[in-house]
Amino acid sequence: MGIPPGARPQRPEDYRISLLVNDVVAITEELGWAAFDLVGHDRGGAAAWWTAHSHPGRVRTLTVASTPHPGALTTTLRTYQDQRKRSHYMIDWRETPTTEERLLAHDAQELRDLYAGKIPQDSAEA
Repeated sequence: MGIPPGARPQRPEDYRISLLVNDVVAITEELGWAAFDLVGHDRGGAAAWWTAHSHPGRVRTLTVASTPHPGALTTTLRTYQDQRKRSHYMIDWRETPTTEERLLAHDAQELRDLYAGKIPQDSAEA
């Protein structure tokens, strides 16, 4: 769900999944598509899963990268401590209004640490 800076909602509640699903459907209606193929990645993958669930007659095909089915994720988070630990960042980012400021503080040191050794240094600097 790449959202250009000028079009990004300012309030966290504007990112509710129901609103994202409504946006996807509104775009396809504006384009005149009765049925459509949907692709999503990461947060957009979650919106894609919920769009397909909410509008099964409209979504012809669904391709989701790096985002598990919501039911599988829910079960895994409930039953596997390791996955809960690995996925905690999602809760932190959703429920902590200062996450962005914390990651960017001190010349983005926490964000740099997050990517250290995982991506090329010049990409991390950018």
